[in-house]
Amino acid sequence: MIKTIVIYNRHALKRKPRHSIEEVGKALLSAGIDHVMISPMKSGETIELVEAAVRDGTERVICTGGDGTVNEVVNGVVRAEKNGAARAAIGILPNGRGNDFGYAVGIPQDLQRSIAIIAAGHLRRVDVGRVYNGLCERYFMNGAGVGIDAAINYWATLSSLNGFPSYAWGLLKALSRNYVQPVMRVRIDGASFEKPVVMLAAMNGLREGGGFQLAPDFDLQDGLLNVSIIGDGLPLRRVLPIIPSFFNGTVAQQKIVHRYLARKIEVEIPDRGLIGQADGEVLGTGIRSFRAEIAGDSIDLIVPKAG
Repeated sequence: MIKTIVIYNRHALKRKPRHSIEEVGKALLSAGIDHVMISPMKSGETIELVEAAVRDGTERVICTGGDGTVNEVVNGVVRAEKNGAARAAIGILPNGRGNDFGYAVGIPQDLQRSIAIIAAGHLRRVDVGRVYNGLCERYFMNGAGVGIDAAINYWATLSSLNGFPSYAWGLLKALSRNYVQPVMRVRIDGASFEKPVVMLAAMNGLREGGGFQLAPDFDLQDGLLNVSIIGDGLPLRRVLPIIPSFFNGTVAQQKIVHRYLARKIEVEIPDRGLIGQADGEVLGTGIRSFRAEIAGDSIDLIVPKAG
């Protein structure tokens, strides 16, 4: 029997969760997955709980929530492994606001189908990103960034809405409040430049914000981040027409979006601090230093079997 814990985030949605804790527990038991259910009471507690459980022999961690829940579970699992614990597999039951990473790896939001994937237990070893904002270090699975994409997420978390509507509201707020282009000193795998930047996103996964496809050609096993930069002092009226391309997967065709594949990107923002995020978790609202890279670590993720 695989020693399993389930992290259930009651706060992943502002309103009633898509799947209740009782529903999830019964469905897992019906599928033959014995488990211990844990529902953290406060933000940040998940990391410590998961780390302790994995160091105590937990072999599988199932996260029930959104991208932020996945982020905290990954941080707990990686920390435990770095402290000598055996590797634990991670499964996902999407139950949050955006569920972007689950979407990228083919995990359906239907509870029975996602549980069937976990029961089958097909593992894929995937890259883990690491971000440092000048104050703290954090691992991420989906993506990290500074600028207006992080501001969209920031406003979405303050919204009373759920799912994509919360990000649409966040987009409107960010465009009206956070469309600024400070000069950034950017270093990508040794190449350096300075330019005005309104958005810098380093993606490991496909999309963020419930549907913004920033990395349509993503690869979770290539050891690289997909970096997108928008700026060059362009006025808002020049940027607005390309917004649909973030939803239909044609962002790579937009000339004003500068895209790079990189193992590491380092940024300094001398003029003013910006909002930063990792997997939808706000890193700070006055960030002046930002580094993202593929960490050299990896996780075993439970995914649908290919083909």
